Amino acid sequence: MTAQDLSKMTKDELFEVAKDKGLFITKKMKKGEIIEAILDKEKQDEKERKRKEELLKKSETKQVSSQPASVVAPTQAPPSRIPGPYVPQLPKEYGKDRLLLLVRDPHWVFAYWELTEKSIQKIRKKIGEETFKRSTIILRMHDVTDIVFNGTNSHASWDIDVNTRLGTRHINVWGTDRNYLAELGYRTPSGTFIRALLSNTISVPRGKVSDRIDENWMIVEETYKELLEASGMQKIGASSAEVPSLAIRHVPGELKGLEMALASEAVSSWGSQALVREKPKKGRPQQKKEEIKLLVNTDLVLYGYASLGCEVTVASNKIKVNPDGTFSVRFALKDGVHKLDVEAKKQGISDIKRIPIEVRRKTG
Repeated sequence: MTAQDLSKMTKDELFEVAKDKGLFITKKMKKGEIIEAILDKEKQDEKERKRKEELLKKSETKQVSSQPASVVAPTQAPPSRIPGPYVPQLPKEYGKDRLLLLVRDPHWVFAYWELTEKSIQKIRKKIGEETFKRSTIILRMHDVTDIVFNGTNSHASWDIDVNTRLGTRHINVWGTDRNYLAELGYRTPSGTFIRALLSNTISVPRGKVSDRIDENWMIVEETYKELLEASGMQKIGASSAEVPSLAIRHVPGELKGLEMALASEAVSSWGSQALVREKPKKGRPQQKKEEIKLLVNTDLVLYGYASLGCEVTVASNKIKVNPDGTFSVRFALKDGVHKLDVEAKKQGISDIKRIPIEVRRKTG
């Protein structure tokens, strides 16, 4: 079936022909695209038929040469062509304007784009026929880390000549741990850029091991006393080296002196019978009473991100913010409801962002 024969058919008739040949055709495809797909399929079928015939001839020649001279190989009719399983082909385009970025690794991103003829005609009409013919399709990459992109405020940008309205490309980015987006458009001879498509924003991961070792520890002031009571420290009359180390770990910096006093053996009076150290009696050795010890605690890690230069507070307590805007604090919680409202404010800006957080712990 020739291209001329196919062009005389209606789109519905072409759709049926393509369906009989096992082609995946959508109704959005144009008539010329359907004809091109049918012709390509016929060429593939013809090549496959010739390949199988050549293999068959080689096989017959090998069989005849391997038989004695007195034996004449019987003639065999070529087997009927058996079509193999059909594998649907992805369409070359989808008829939609789109520019998509995907992260491959910390140093490379993948770009896919499709610019429809309708959008191209709009740009042609906007800049004029002569300027359009001399313009180049480019992909403009932008570093938009920690900013809201408005078209001109990126940290850095660079152009990639692609000269095609439909394509893919692997792009080597400048730095790791950054945010990027792309624009597709026309660059005129005067250097003016006419944007046609805007991509999504992607975050390229860090290209090395994180330099953040552990979260910051913090105890909310309103729960400070309750945590000391939960640790059992309020039962101690003076000091003890036997105070559980877990309770000491949760004591903030202002109690470092108390921690040192707890390690002292100088005081022998105790406020809790469970911690009284009796002197061994003379005579027979003292037998130690076996008991089961169990200590359970719960920590909560709160982390997030704020714009650079912001001051962040959690439950009205100022916390440390890393140079990249991230923060992380750890809380030791006892049973009950804990309000850990997070606020961010910046000098010179009246707006204050606030996120209320309420955590409930229940043991048993």
